[in-house]
Amino acid sequence: MPDQETGSQHEPQRLRVVYSRGEVLRFISHKDEFRMWERALRRTMLPVAYKQGFNPQPHIQFAAPLAVGCCGRAEHMDFRLSERMPVVQVESCLKAKLPPGVSIRSMQEIPVKSQPLQGLLTGADYRIRVVAPETATGPQAVQEFLARGTVWRERERKGHPYRYNLRPLVHHLAWTGFDATGPCHNLLLRVQMVEGATGRPDEVVDELGLSEHALALERTRLYFANEPDTDIAFPPDTLASQADVRDPHAPPRPPRRQRRRGRRRKQEGNVQAQQKVQSFSDKAADEFR
Repeated sequence: MPDQETGSQHEPQRLRVVYSRGEVLRFISHKDEFRMWERALRRTMLPVAYKQGFNPQPHIQFAAPLAVGCCGRAEHMDFRLSERMPVVQVESCLKAKLPPGVSIRSMQEIPVKSQPLQGLLTGADYRIRVVAPETATGPQAVQEFLARGTVWRERERKGHPYRYNLRPLVHHLAWTGFDATGPCHNLLLRVQMVEGATGRPDEVVDELGLSEHALALERTRLYFANEPDTDIAFPPDTLASQADVRDPHAPPRPPRRQRRRGRRRKQEGNVQAQQKVQSFSDKAADEFR
């Protein structure tokens, strides 16, 4: 009869990491950050669980990618091990292999079949420093933004532009003062981050008229649906859905099947157009046929 402890040791394990990304790595992309964690886990020689496929990738899930140029004070990430190990040992091994600029704040074990972080994410807090003179209209711009009922912005999704209302996605915006040593204006921003209705701090700064100045963005906190104080920061009746921020005058999007057909026809048309275009040598060869 096999030992119960040996059997439980070979069960998969899921760990949740809360870490910070500092100024040294603020300009790396999300893809580079994924590779950084992948290499760090590989160097620890821990039994990391990998996905099946031609190019196996480790089971790593981020709550929300950090934008290029943004620091993070409490970012969340999940990864899996193929065997159970003490959390303290895993944390110690991983800390020793991380590059400068990344530090682990906490690590805990969670159930393997827990809901993904992306599905629990509700919003985030940002600290924004705008390097601008004191004469810049920081406080006045914030008051004018909060007084507006609609703030229409444009984005591009899969090559198609669309309009949306940014104002319901901003739950808190405050000017906290001017620092003469910078000199810079300090702002606090709380935006919603629900699928289909996500606010971006760079677009808020652009609406404030401060995008021409140098910025220092730091995401100080992420809010998740399973946390008790999330309902205080984001009351359920104030959360905006994708329909609430969509432009009512925009034409309805076609069904997914029709979009696929249109995309396929466009690709076939591009292929036919490329086949019709002949090089100079081909045209010269046709003259002697």
